[in-house]
Amino acid sequence: MNGGNKLDKKLYDPSNPEPHVMYGLYTKPELIKSEWIDPKWFNSQQYAAVVAYMNKLPGDVDTLELQDGFDTAHPGVMSAADWQYIMTSDFGTSRFDWWVGKLKRDYFRSQLIKAAQAYSEEPSEDNLTAMMVASQNATAASQTVTESTIADLAADMEDKMIHGAADNGIKTYFTLNNILGGGLMPGRLLTIGARPGVGKSAFAVNLIIEALKQQPELTIDMFSLEMSNAENYNRLLACKTGISAGKFINPQKSLSDAEKVEVEKAGNVLKDYRLQLYDKQVELPQIVKTMRQRAAEAEKGYLAIVDYLD
Repeated sequence: MNGGNKLDKKLYDPSNPEPHVMYGLYTKPELIKSEWIDPKWFNSQQYAAVVAYMNKLPGDVDTLELQDGFDTAHPGVMSAADWQYIMTSDFGTSRFDWWVGKLKRDYFRSQLIKAAQAYSEEPSEDNLTAMMVASQNATAASQTVTESTIADLAADMEDKMIHGAADNGIKTYFTLNNILGGGLMPGRLLTIGARPGVGKSAFAVNLIIEALKQQPELTIDMFSLEMSNAENYNRLLACKTGISAGKFINPQKSLSDAEKVEVEKAGNVLKDYRLQLYDKQVELPQIVKTMRQRAAEAEKGYLAIVDYLD
């Protein structure tokens, strides 16, 4: 929407956070000081202009002072009818914080989608970096913000020193666990970068096997944008049995009777794990959606591996 255009009535879709946030700010301008609200989060350039104006106000104003002051500073941007639309777009301010959170989440998710599309069209290092930053921002925007006093934090540290800290890390290799402070911790995004052919995919498969060996009830997803599910399953079998994955191309002829028994045992173990392989989901938004659903359903920890973003 171009600045100066009248507000589109579609903006007042009940699921759209923008009019709800503006209702709160218009009826209680002091809410602008309750938390940072970035003008760039708004699709409406009119709303963005109002929020930018409010962020610069030196003191408290009431509703009439806000409207008069903005109209004087930015004549023609908001009409009387536009202000009236805001007044009739909501019924209260009790959920103001929630609507601000949704506004922020929607913005960063849209930025992630744009970054993923840009990388898909041109898989450059700059676009990859931009996509990873957008992913981290979207994840951070979705997390609940908590506030703690120094006294609270000091008491928590004293409790940990006496009773020990809760260890929620996913355990894999001993050295890696130590480096990461106890394992793969919740909410972390780890990126492994190396030249093609050095073993990143093989490492990912070995990491899965090691994690499941130590925590069999984990839920794990592996999204492969390079290899098929069958190829990754063969690698999993190779890790479990020590048999070369090349033999699984034609197992009837390549495997000895003893090896076939080992493969059958390994298959029975693997199928009991909460492990899912994906080789058809190539769009990042689709992968993220699946991760969120599976993580919400996981009861004993969740690990997702994407191999690889290209």
